[in-house]
Amino acid sequence: MLAMTGLRVQEIAKASWGDVYLDSLSGHYRLRGVGKGGKKFDKLLHPSLYERILAFRARCHISTALNTSDQGPLFPTKDGGYYQYKNLSNYIVRIIERTELPFMVY
Repeated sequence: MLAMTGLRVQEIAKASWGDVYLDSLSGHYRLRGVGKGGKKFDKLLHPSLYERILAFRARCHISTALNTSDQGPLFPTKDGGYYQYKNLSNYIVRIIERTELPFMVY
């Protein structure tokens, strides 16, 4: 999601399921929110990304039906709450380090 949307970890961590909507003009799913400096964003969710989000939510046994009044987290923790962005950032760093890709040496 970071690479496909250009969003920051903090913006993803605080995103709500109710921020996802279907753009009736384009037929694509989008995520709206407020980013750094209070700047509003509206990002396209590529179909494959949207399908992965739905799969994640289904595995967590939470709603996959779009509902603008659902202010629950887009990606909930085990307890159903929002991730603290620093914890999520550290988790992402650990995953990247485990890949042992050549550029990680630098």
